[in-house]
Amino acid sequence: MMVWQLNDLARNQLTGEIPRLIYWNEVLQYLYSGLHGNSLSGSLSPDMCQLMGLWYFDVRGNNLTGPIPDNIGNCTSFEILDISYNQITGGIPYHIGFLQVATLDLSQNELVGPIPPILGNLSYTGKLYLHGNKLTGPIPPEIGNMSELSYFF
Repeated sequence: MMVWQLNDLARNQLTGEIPRLIYWNEVLQYLYSGLHGNSLSGSLSPDMCQLMGLWYFDVRGNNLTGPIPDNIGNCTSFEILDISYNQITGGIPYHIGFLQVATLDLSQNELVGPIPPILGNLSYTGKLYLHGNKLTGPIPPEIGNMSELSYFF
């Protein structure tokens, strides 16, 4: 089986939405730096979880909008999820607590509301970045359940 890597499109002037068909590619293993630093627009597709072999999803530094898909917890192959430096809106969805990622970067977006206690379930996560949003309320004590957490910004 051929391994497909989309890792050479970073820091261009790409515009438009991420093509939905890319999410149905059975051999794409990572978008490592593949799409970051462009001017991509549109929202994150719920289809992003169809990338079963994808372990590094990096779309930071674009113009993506809309909420984080509710089915984000179904993205079972992701080890790194970086959607930082976009204009992602809404709250942090409950199902994000079912991810098994080493790094979760939601920083520098337009996220609102409280930090959900379910993030305490991210026992495999060592790096959690939430800074630069419009989050409110206390830091939930459940964050202390994250046994691998070494960076929390």
